[in-house]
Amino acid sequence: MRSSLDLVVGDSSRVSWAGIAALDGTVTMASGRLLEGQDVSQRPWFQRGLEGDFAGDVHEAVLLAKLLPSQSGEPRRFLDLATPIRNQDGAVSGVLGLHLDQAWASRHLRDSAQAMGLDVFLIDRSGTVVIGTKDEIETLDLPSTRAAMAGVAFTSLETWTDGQEYFTTVIPQVSYEDLPAFGWSMVARIDNNAVSVTTPMSSLVIIPAAFVVGLLLMTLLFVRLFADPFRNLANTAAAVMKGQDVYPYESRSTAEAQTLSAALALLQGRSKR
Repeated sequence: MRSSLDLVVGDSSRVSWAGIAALDGTVTMASGRLLEGQDVSQRPWFQRGLEGDFAGDVHEAVLLAKLLPSQSGEPRRFLDLATPIRNQDGAVSGVLGLHLDQAWASRHLRDSAQAMGLDVFLIDRSGTVVIGTKDEIETLDLPSTRAAMAGVAFTSLETWTDGQEYFTTVIPQVSYEDLPAFGWSMVARIDNNAVSVTTPMSSLVIIPAAFVVGLLLMTLLFVRLFADPFRNLANTAAAVMKGQDVYPYESRSTAEAQTLSAALALLQGRSKR
């Protein structure tokens, strides 16, 4: 089982730690033997993992801070996945937890968004930008971000803090298929310069409307591309619990994003004719 946990972690570029905790919160087995024997009973991933599948928001390392130091000097930050372990009678006998590297999640979001020509911001219910494609933006006070905080869908042409107009859309909850939600909303935007000022008046309503619909569709596709690796990691964890052979998961979503971005490029090209 420990070998399987080590395989789930692989080169630690995505998963930094994987471990199993007993009902009393004691880590009985873990990748690299890290935290074995430690009490994690107060950690949210353990408490929520006892209840069912869980995906946790970004947080700084607590117990692993000294064991997994950051190469950049900044505190390491993780996203959590957890699932209950059940015995043959179906009763919960422990919790499997994964700590995902937030830096990998950020790189994945940036690469996928860039391939699709989007700016994307993941926002928690407090309005904080958890992960975004623009480092300088930490908080926003816009109709779209207020909708994101409330968990409400929103699509509009909106003026941002840089004075530029962007077609903006909000996906109220970032989740995919059976992956638990992290509690984020996604705000995506595309620069309004795709609509030419020489466009005939009869098209000034049709083109923006089509562009907004295209943005919404691309954002929905982006949610799938961004969330799919997390779902696959969760499925890998489930396979470990079943005693199946597992291999480090490799994501190809950036390549998929490049293919899907052709639809947006086509829409932009048509709007400039």
